[in-house]
This record gives sequence, C-alpha cells and structure tokens, in this order.
Amino acid sequence: STQESPEVVIAVSDYTPDTLSRGTGSLKKGERFLLRRSSDMARKWCHVRRENEGHIFAPSSFLVKERDMPDFEKTTNINSTGG
Repeated sequence: STQESPEVVIAVSDYTPDTLSRGTGSLKKGERFLLRRSSDMARKWCHVRRENEGHIFAPSSFLVKERDMPDFEKTTNINSTGG
C-alpha cells in the first residue's frame, strides 16, 4: 500500500478543551495541522498534529482541509454578510 502524504487541515476558530483528558489539545484559528487519516474528518474527533509534535485529538468541526478552504471561506462570507 502506498503511503499517502498527510493531509493539511486548518483550524477555523480557536478551541480550548474543557479538560485536557484523552489527549485533546487546543487550537488557534489559522493554525495548520497534519491530519493522521483523511477519513478522520468524517468523525466527530480527529487525530492531528503540529509539525514535529505528537498527535492530539481535536474536534473535526473546528478544522477544514486546506484544499477545501476556498469553498469554506466563500460560504462563510455569504453566511456572515447582512447579519
């Protein structure tokens, strides 16, 4: 099986876990992470890591794949105008 290069995901908002149990970590908006498994994004929590650091668990809803960012920003801008 070919080893696929890890997918880059970007935090779309800050996140601080209630407790630091089970390896959850905090996110800073705009921070880049490497996704361990692409399929993780379909789950509620995914395994990500910063460059040269260990994995943390982060909520998938706070992360967007780098290649999906243009679409995400488009829809976010549409939703946030005229509020």
